[in-house]
Amino acid sequence: MSRIKLTFIPVKNKEILFRKEKDKIIMLNENSGDPFYLENTGAFIWEKIDGERNINEIFGCIINSFEGDPKLIKAELFSFLQELEENRLIFLDSK
Repeated sequence: MSRIKLTFIPVKNKEILFRKEKDKIIMLNENSGDPFYLENTGAFIWEKIDGERNINEIFGCIINSFEGDPKLIKAELFSFLQELEENRLIFLDSK
């Protein structure tokens, strides 16, 4: 079971440089120099991460913008956020 909760607030790592190009976001960790690429839904989610919205609010944005099974979307959102956290692109604030 995931340790991520809908009330957590994803916050972007300030050491990550990023830019948007068409439907893609390219990120670079200043410390490691490692690139990370987001496309389509991943880029959409990245743009919703503002340090204010909690995961439930981001989930609502996805549900309102994309079609699909909400349970599957939620599971994929949690997995994606976990991947961003593991790559130190975000941290999850449990306020």
